Amino acid sequence: MKKLKITFSYVLGGVVLLGVVALAGSLSPQAPVGTTMKTMEDVYQKLTLNTYIPEDHYISTTSSPSQSMHSLADIWSAIPTVSSSTITTGTTIMGIEGTYDISSLTPGNVLAGTNYGVDSVGTLSIDTTPTPLQFSTADGDYTDWNTGGTFCADLVEGGHDDWRLPTYTELVDASPAGDNPVGGFQGDGYWSGTTHPSTADLAYLVYMNDGSAAYDYKDFPGVLVRCAR
Repeated sequence: MKKLKITFSYVLGGVVLLGVVALAGSLSPQAPVGTTMKTMEDVYQKLTLNTYIPEDHYISTTSSPSQSMHSLADIWSAIPTVSSSTITTGTTIMGIEGTYDISSLTPGNVLAGTNYGVDSVGTLSIDTTPTPLQFSTADGDYTDWNTGGTFCADLVEGGHDDWRLPTYTELVDASPAGDNPVGGFQGDGYWSGTTHPSTADLAYLVYMNDGSAAYDYKDFPGVLVRCAR
């Protein structure tokens, strides 16, 4: 029995000695761990900013963790929800396989000078031919300038609601003396949307029988209206 007690004492002493040796080490390395280590903060920055700046990391801290450090809950909240429809075909992000087809995304389909992809530049040309001027089919009654403008702004014809008073130049050009005569006008005067430069109370009107111009006070109620777009 005495021998057993002595043996047990040696065993117990060995265990205690091993425990002391095991606890004698330090978690603080003498040199930085290196750039291969990733911290929770590194993961958070990658998720939220898609950036990662490699730098050495130390296990030991020089001070207590501050509120600027992000927790696992913060990182969880920062994980985006991805959709296959916004990921290109052949690409997998976070287990989601993309279904967005970019086969038609070629230089000829992209606006000229626009960069897309890594090093591709579009060559698509845009038709800059101006849309031909259109006039409404019916005249507004004899009225003052402001009422005529309202008539055009409220007009819906041919599926269009962007009618306005034509400019002085557009009316002259549409007269028989102009470069682009338009039929259907009466020979009387029509309001233009052009205000006289001397005062905002006056506006130009054009006589559509010969393209001659005049001006009158905007509250004069005796001028016809034809809208343009």
